[in-house]
Amino acid sequence: MRRLFAATLMLAGAWSVAFAQTCPTGCDLITSGTQTFCRCLIYTTPDASDRVQMVTDKSVTIVDVDGDGQRDIPFGIWYYGRVGTYILRQTTVGIPGAFEEVKISDTTTYGLTPVSDINGDGYMDFVITTHSYSTYLLESPGALAAYSVTSIFSDPAASPNSVAASGDHIFFSDYSGAVARYDISSASLYRRLDTEMYCGDGVAYADFDRDGYLDVACSNHDGGASSSFNGIVVYPFNGIDFLTPEIITTDPYQGIIAYDFDRDSNPDIVAAGARLSIFYNEGTGWTEVVLDSDFSAYGAGWNRVNIMDVDCDGDMDVVASTACPTSDGVILAWYEHLDTTARTWARHPIEDSGNNCSGSAPYPYGVRVGLLDEYDSPQGRGDIVIVRNASNQIWAYYNVTPGTPLCELGQDDELDISERYSFAPDGPISLYTKDGRLLYRGAREGIPELSDGIYFIVTDRKVERLVVR
Repeated sequence: MRRLFAATLMLAGAWSVAFAQTCPTGCDLITSGTQTFCRCLIYTTPDASDRVQMVTDKSVTIVDVDGDGQRDIPFGIWYYGRVGTYILRQTTVGIPGAFEEVKISDTTTYGLTPVSDINGDGYMDFVITTHSYSTYLLESPGALAAYSVTSIFSDPAASPNSVAASGDHIFFSDYSGAVARYDISSASLYRRLDTEMYCGDGVAYADFDRDGYLDVACSNHDGGASSSFNGIVVYPFNGIDFLTPEIITTDPYQGIIAYDFDRDSNPDIVAAGARLSIFYNEGTGWTEVVLDSDFSAYGAGWNRVNIMDVDCDGDMDVVASTACPTSDGVILAWYEHLDTTARTWARHPIEDSGNNCSGSAPYPYGVRVGLLDEYDSPQGRGDIVIVRNASNQIWAYYNVTPGTPLCELGQDDELDISERYSFAPDGPISLYTKDGRLLYRGAREGIPELSDGIYFIVTDRKVERLVVR
């Protein structure tokens, strides 16, 4: 594998904090590269011992949970304090919006991601990991209240960790080093644990080998699985089981996301560790392009990554956070995609304070992206939410860049963004709205008449984007 260092501009001089009328009292205006963010503290839990987690390797996870047109923030509290699964429900859109806490499960929650509206009741459903033995499916009762909790995996020797989901499919790693896939409709679990214990942390999915089936990439780092392996591997899936993994790198990484950054139809992997890198899938091998050679001070721990078209220029950018910054203190940054062909990027710090990993845990942990202050719209400027300052605080970074046109983020749905290939039209399909609500399940020819908007057709293999105008 080749390793290249991207022509990543380090624009420290373009990073400033000021106060302006676009931000209300108590919020700060932050200039980061070409973008301007309004930073607001939007939530502090009532118990200072709460350990808020927003661990996921799914892309857009700021979601409209209850269908009221206002996007909400799922989060978990793990191990300390008022453990459980929570929704920070947005009651009034604004900068900042007004939010209320709603608890939907008493189960200790480490990893948490939406899996769309699987029971068709109009509310988003979720999958969670506990980091101790179990993975659960949470289904809404038709209200934003206590969800039903169904175990889809439990093993005293395992500690399910990060989780991601696409339509019918759930993917998760665990600290025993295994990778797993669970298909909701068939209640089928596929799990593989190799002697090398490859999969202790991040998990991402895409059709990496383009054979029509979703494959799984997973990461491991120091302190992950109880093995000596560090790095990233890809497990091909042939529709029946996982095959022999391909080792992409033997350097430690934690949070990972799959996306075709260079638009060559081969899904790539962005990964956060001691450095931040994109592993470009060449079809016959992988090339590492380093976006940030000094991203985290604590090996590969406490780092997450996400993707979004931050500057609305039509290509995908990278957002990354760490609880353990290096010497410049940056805990949150976005990386501008300058040139798809040349694979060049520019680093833009957003936040340089509030987190550190000196002293005892828990550390602030997690990053989510999406449209937070737009009402019932697939268009807007993408916003960023992180756990910051203390383990019981959630901060929002609203993109208030002046003069920037509204952009179609493209990935603002609860299905998938990295599966872009056509698929066979035969077999039953499920039709979802852009916010993951089930509209129809059955034969393709039975799809009802649709109003203008963005929809997704899901089969047992693929996700197809459908635009009705």
